[in-house]
Amino acid sequence: MDKGDKRRVLELLAVVYDLHGKVLTEMACELWMEALEGCDASAVASAFRSHAKDPDAGRFLPKPADILGRMQTRVEDDALASWLTVLRAAQAGAATCNLSEPGQMALEALGGIMAVRHADESANGFLQRRYAEAFVGFSRRVEIERLSMNSVERLQ
Repeated sequence: MDKGDKRRVLELLAVVYDLHGKVLTEMACELWMEALEGCDASAVASAFRSHAKDPDAGRFLPKPADILGRMQTRVEDDALASWLTVLRAAQAGAATCNLSEPGQMALEALGGIMAVRHADESANGFLQRRYAEAFVGFSRRVEIERLSMNSVERLQ
């Protein structure tokens, strides 16, 4: 996160704490910023919105682990949605499909769309798990590379 992103996250934190009748201390801000270091600010905001809308968890002030957990769930959901795209393309006999960068890398790790197309129906559960695990891992790698590039650009 750049300075502007950190400021927006801190403003969001202040609103969330105020909503729950709590005071956001400097020490709590430091803990939150350390926990969310390297996270995308829009993903953090989305996770806070998701927490606030949850009828059970939303009644309580979130902890960093709550927000990080919601962000992890989002990537896993993206992986399953991407797998559905792969599976539909394979079943339709397509030679390629339109995927995000982590999706393309996960598909390549499986051996490409042809490997999915030629797999026995009983192997789909196994392939889905492998694809989702690879998607999550590649998503993290792409995010880290993006953050590294932003850091290098700021230093120049």
